[in-house]
Formats: sequence, C-alpha cells, structure tokens
Amino acid sequence: MKTRETIQILERQLDEAPHSPQLWEDLGDMYIQAEQVDKAIEAYEFALALEPERESAKCKKHIAYLATQDPKKQQAGKAFLQKYCVEHPEDDELQNIVDHFELLDNVKIETSLSQEIQELEKDIPFEGELNWELIRDPQATTTDYDPIIDALWVHQHFSTLHEVINVLIHLHPEDANLFMMYGRLLMCRHEYDQARRYFEKALLKADDDPQRDYYLSIFGYEFHIRQFYLEAFDYYCQIRTDEERCEQLPYMARCCLELDYKPLYGYFIGQLDPANNGDDYRNVIRAFHDCLPMNLSNTEVKEFLLKLFDRYNP
Repeated sequence: MKTRETIQILERQLDEAPHSPQLWEDLGDMYIQAEQVDKAIEAYEFALALEPERESAKCKKHIAYLATQDPKKQQAGKAFLQKYCVEHPEDDELQNIVDHFELLDNVKIETSLSQEIQELEKDIPFEGELNWELIRDPQATTTDYDPIIDALWVHQHFSTLHEVINVLIHLHPEDANLFMMYGRLLMCRHEYDQARRYFEKALLKADDDPQRDYYLSIFGYEFHIRQFYLEAFDYYCQIRTDEERCEQLPYMARCCLELDYKPLYGYFIGQLDPANNGDDYRNVIRAFHDCLPMNLSNTEVKEFLLKLFDRYNP
C-alpha cells in the first residue's frame, strides 16, 4: 500500500478515534516516510498530549527535529537523544542515529536563540554623533541619558552602547537600570557569567520590591529564551509581588516542563484557568508555547489545551 493511501486511512481512523496515541504515532511515522517532517512532529505532539510518557513518540519527535532546518529544534533533538542514549545504552539503533548526526556535524552547536535575539545580536556600527559631553557629565540624570541608551539598544549599536554604559556606571554607580541594561548587553555577547554578576548588582540597587521583581522577570526571560531553563526558573522563583508572579506563571510552567519538574509544572498550570476566554486562557497558551501543533483552528487549540490541562490536573 502506498504511503499516501496509508495516511488517508489513518486520518479517517483518527476522525473516529481522535484520542488514540497509537494512531497519532502511526500517522507521524507515515508522514516521516512521506518526508513531511513538520506534519510528523505535529502528529507525535498529539500522541504525547494524550500520553506524555510515551517514550517511542518522544524519541521519534526528537529524531524528526534533527531533520528540520530549525537550529533550535535540531539542538533540542540532539540533547534529548544524547541523554536518552545514556539512560538506555541497550538501544543500539537509536545510538547509531545519534552517532550519524554527530558525524555530519563536527562543529559544536551553540545554544540556539529565538529569531528576535539573533537579530538583536547583530552589532551594527554607529555612524552618528553622540553627545559625549552629556554622557560624561556627572550632574546628568537618568532623564538625560536614558534616551541615548534606548536609541542605541533599539538600533543595535552594541559596541557603542558598551562604551556609553561603561562611562555612565562609573559616574552613576547607584543607578540600578544601568547595571540591568549592561547585564542584558553581556547576554547578547554570550558573556553569561558576567551578565549574572551585573544582574545581581542591579537587584541589590533596586529601589523597591516592584522594581526588583520587574528586573527578575527580565533576567528570567533573558535566560529563558536562550533555553537556560534552570537559571531562568531560579530568577522567576525569587519574584515576591503577586501581580508580577502571576504574569510570569506561564514561563515558570514552561521551565518546569523543559526541566521535567512535573509536580511543579502541574502546580503552576493549576493556577491558570484554560476554560476562561480572558487573560487566564491566553496565559495557558503562553505556558504551552512551542508545544502546540501549528495547524489547529482556534476551536481545536482550546480543545487541545484542555486535554493537556486535564493530563496534569486530573
């Protein structure tokens, strides 16, 4: 039987039994044979939504990641499979797949960033004139120099921004925002340990709890988008104010999902209401960001989310 015919049969069977993880996994296998990798990944995700501990679907999904053109997915696939092979040395076939891809990629893959961050990290030379007299004026206030910092950041003139903040930090050592911004700049330059030091200084110099919590959410996000989920989670957990903590719940849940902290994941998801069409529902979508198949209608997204929610909140 041809692959296309098999796919059509499986799709008809799923119309009658949409809650069968085996059928979804079988459909994913057929999509792989048809070289429709994105559809295969979506099918495996449906299988895992219905049965999160289904190891065969997990492995197949991450193998499919290796066949995409998305560096982030390739890295995630490789990391998962390498860890799985260590935990399951008896699986020679899977080890051969991992070895094959490592032979194709002798260059170390750095931590993948979102497209937004990749664009930010392009250091564009500054061709205009800066008011260095203002920048070097010890009597200048944040109202004077913040617009300069914001303009350099927005236009991605990071080398110049580095010079400017270096001068300002020495003149205004109590300005927490300068340390926060310099830490973000160091993140863009992949100097993560140094960035942490400046983040900690910013927290110490923060004026009050709301400003401190605002910084914590920024620092968590900086590590979250770089897939440093443990570091991100650590910053999120330090947030004290209820309003800011509620805002970061979806990201805290996502970190727990990536770190396999299932009880904590269920706890954070349990504080959101997927049946609500307002902010809570949008927060649940954010919590499952990148976990949802892309071809779902609005109605199907909600149904899919409710299944995921029920899985962690029986």
